[in-house]
Amino acid sequence: MISNTARPKAVFIMWLQLQLQDKLLTKDRLLKWESKVEPQCMLCQNEDETRDHLFVKCAYTRRLWVGLATWMQMSYDIGGNWQHHLAWVLKNAKEKTIRAQIFKIVYAEAVYALWIERNQRVFEQRTNGVDRIIRTIAFICNVRASSKTSPLVQSWLV
Repeated sequence: MISNTARPKAVFIMWLQLQLQDKLLTKDRLLKWESKVEPQCMLCQNEDETRDHLFVKCAYTRRLWVGLATWMQMSYDIGGNWQHHLAWVLKNAKEKTIRAQIFKIVYAEAVYALWIERNQRVFEQRTNGVDRIIRTIAFICNVRASSKTSPLVQSWLV
């Protein structure tokens, strides 16, 4: 996802999530070193937290991806499978279109927002709803959009 104008910290977290194959310190990885960690996902409270669960299978996350896809006038019909999710990301990011440029920003900011939401729930006991996160991502994308991509982002904000 080269040429991404998302915030550098968002691009870095996305890079850890995508490129280094499971290098974020999700609870399943922390449990290998520290047995005092509760394995439960803090976003849905239903399953153990893994990279695949946190970013694809979790009900909270799925609502986020569906909401963002709807906002971008796309479809997200991934069946909770990491490989299908990754294929969806690569398909939508590889083109040189304005839509693909926006998708890269949205994806990086969404991964970062999920990671921040997870950490706020773990360490600060603060929660945000999916709609609020979508609005925040839309705002950030509008602010970070280039002069070429800005009109399309703004048309989605209506």
